Amino acid sequence: MPPELAAKIAELEKAVLAAPDKAALWTSLGNLYFDTGQARKAASAYERSLALAPDDPDVLTDLGIMHRELGEFEKAVADFRRASTVNPRHENAMFNEGVVLYYDLKRQK
Repeated sequence: MPPELAAKIAELEKAVLAAPDKAALWTSLGNLYFDTGQARKAASAYERSLALAPDDPDVLTDLGIMHRELGEFEKAVADFRRASTVNPRHENAMFNEGVVLYYDLKRQK
């Protein structure tokens, strides 16, 4: 991982400890974990963000993508559906739900 990304992650990890009630900080930390391939940590950060701001369709979609990455396909579908319920025009949520339903869950059967 590039040193500047590691530094940004360390900075945000300190920030969420100082202000654990700020959903935006948890989302930003989740995004950095997402971008650096740390799916479990990203999912955890997104869950913390959603505990504070439960109706953010972008965070719900990103959480679904991380659940897919972790092989948790049913959770991913639930996340995408919840995002689509919050915003019925959220194309990224609809697309990703279709990917999981068609490619991932279909292959399990």
